[in-house]
Amino acid sequence: MIENIKGKWRGLMLQNDNDFLGILESLAPSREFSHIIQERPSIKKKLRPFHPIKAASLVSGLLTLPALHANTLRLEMLIHLIMSYSSGKKEPMVHHIQLWLNTELGATSFVYLEDPVEDVFISNVITDEGNIRIFEGIWESTDFYLQRMLNIIRTLPDEQSTCQLKREVRGILLLSEEIADRRRLNRFSPGEGNDKGPVSIPSNKDLKSLSKTIIFTSEDLQRLGIVSADIEPFIFDMQFLDKLQEQSLEESDLQRHPIVRDTGKWFVLLPNNISFAVRVHILNWMINHGCQESFDKHLIMEYQKFFQDNPVMGESFPRQSIPVQDFQDKYLMTLAREFDEGRYIQIIAIIDRISGYQQHGFLSFDSEIMDEYNDQIDIHIKEARSHYRKQAGFKQGLTLVVGCGYGRLNGFRAVPETADWMVEFISAPDFQTLAWTSEDSPLFLWKLVNQARHLTKQGLSIANANGLLNLYGWWVDTNYLMMPADVEFGDKPLHMMIPTDSLAEIRRRIRQGWDLHALPLPNGKLVRVRRKDIESYFPDYATQPLYACIDAVSHGQLWEHGLENNLSGGFQRSLGKQDSRVI
Repeated sequence: MIENIKGKWRGLMLQNDNDFLGILESLAPSREFSHIIQERPSIKKKLRPFHPIKAASLVSGLLTLPALHANTLRLEMLIHLIMSYSSGKKEPMVHHIQLWLNTELGATSFVYLEDPVEDVFISNVITDEGNIRIFEGIWESTDFYLQRMLNIIRTLPDEQSTCQLKREVRGILLLSEEIADRRRLNRFSPGEGNDKGPVSIPSNKDLKSLSKTIIFTSEDLQRLGIVSADIEPFIFDMQFLDKLQEQSLEESDLQRHPIVRDTGKWFVLLPNNISFAVRVHILNWMINHGCQESFDKHLIMEYQKFFQDNPVMGESFPRQSIPVQDFQDKYLMTLAREFDEGRYIQIIAIIDRISGYQQHGFLSFDSEIMDEYNDQIDIHIKEARSHYRKQAGFKQGLTLVVGCGYGRLNGFRAVPETADWMVEFISAPDFQTLAWTSEDSPLFLWKLVNQARHLTKQGLSIANANGLLNLYGWWVDTNYLMMPADVEFGDKPLHMMIPTDSLAEIRRRIRQGWDLHALPLPNGKLVRVRRKDIESYFPDYATQPLYACIDAVSHGQLWEHGLENNLSGGFQRSLGKQDSRVI
């Protein structure tokens, strides 16, 4: 393994396949609560004297602390264990929580599931009411997939049931925004933390102060314009605590219902799971109301627009009808074009249907269906390769297989490559991040993939668990060398394990640099804006950046707006005639 620590190289180059695979196999501890108890039975006895909600809410407050972002899994696990096994009246102190997190959970294999921070701590989604700050937690690109779902329910007709759904989604999202506001957390704030190591807990006073940020009274709900019935679908039923003991951290009832009600108050025990809870609720609503076909149709439209809005290799695909192939629980959408003389790029978008969730949930899939749609991917690649090889001046091709959907797990198998046609897999949100990367040359992605293939031919095996964006982040960290300059190739094969957080700085820089959010026009209509340039040569623009309206650009116009740097959830001032110009 090679790591880049503050500009200095350290690490191990493995020269034995068995050692390499053994390390990978050792990184899969169980997330089931019962297995934690089997490993550490003492924790069950130590939790019993404490009040479940009082104790859990103190730990929940720690989930709003950016310094503990890397310890999210352990905090979530402790909250679930408290809710499952605590039955007393005591309120824990700092030393109790330190004991549970460090001495008890810290001694289990579960702690090795913690990874370094891979994304920002706070993200942002745009609703009809404005910006909503979201706690990212460790769900993959949770704001990106939530935004797709919010865009879809915005298209629903104004009927009693649909309006109620929108009120429910609005209610819990406003709680997320309020918690972020109470904590004074700016959108796209980065996270920190020491994964797998000791968790540092603040003082008892600070612990209680943090806990108060996730608690809501009736007066709070009234001030926010939330009717208590609107957040009822997200409230955990305390009658099913025993059932919780039999579940796992991957998809528990508490994650689907992250709010607990007690003594006339509402406790948001898992603020970082609000996006997941909302997406599950919307999917279940669509299924229960027979709207599966409509959901799939609008999800396809979302991604058709997505690929037209996001440039790849320097420019976007033309705004035209994109053919869609219906296949099992997926849709396949294929686009291709020449992006450089003799070089071609093919995009194969794999769009998840709602039936995938209906049959397998969020975190599993049918391996037989996976094999079948992977066969279709092979066919599309072979057809593109055969077609473009016949074009005059053909040099090389690249296929990007892009996983699209609503955040559900998907499986892809490696596709055989040829010397003149490469294949890479990437998620839609990571595709967007690469599309928004301000590299000097639009061919940077081509150079990256080519360099990785060249090193592979030289006998270097690259283990990269976090995909193409992570590889790009590593490439940037190594000053575009991919590996230390002093490493020599010999007779024995070399294995390089890329750190899983190489993409973290790329995501932070792109999110904060472009600062995608909403601003109101003078008539009150909200429009999406982002910074006109991710970096400016003029120092004044760093504190007073210029924003461009994305929706206007799609209509061939450019609306610009200058405002003071404001990364909070609110608006500082709207686009007025004196502030904007159309070019």
